[in-house]
Amino acid sequence: MKKIILVLVVIAVSVGAIGYYLWNKPSEFVSDGKPDFQIPLIELTNDGKNLSDSIFGTKYVGKAIQFDAEVESVVDNKGSKTFTLKTNDDDMVVNAGFHESISNKLTKIVAGDKVKLQCDCSGVTKPESEDDLLSEIEINLTRCNLIK
Repeated sequence: MKKIILVLVVIAVSVGAIGYYLWNKPSEFVSDGKPDFQIPLIELTNDGKNLSDSIFGTKYVGKAIQFDAEVESVVDNKGSKTFTLKTNDDDMVVNAGFHESISNKLTKIVAGDKVKLQCDCSGVTKPESEDDLLSEIEINLTRCNLIK
């Protein structure tokens, strides 16, 4: 009888420890931890313009990038938010996407605010030819996290 109680106690403690770990596990919806790159946004945009898609992708896609930026506009997408960041280049657009789970941290952010972000880069989109009507180069950042 004592062995059965001991086994049940061990199982209960194990289940409790696993539950505690999963409850406190960091969110998969934001980029946190040590970034792969801490660079100025201008360096990222220059690389987006000057490097080929494959070289840019190899260097940045899937990597965590931390940088300071100025918010140009804020778009609310049913809970999740997207910031368009100011680049001082009419041919360059940088979009930073945030998951709805951190929207409460973003409520006071408006156009013109300076922020520090950490995001995962999901790639660069360039026009296929110079004759395209959409001639903007677009860098998309996902899983963004507001650092300050």
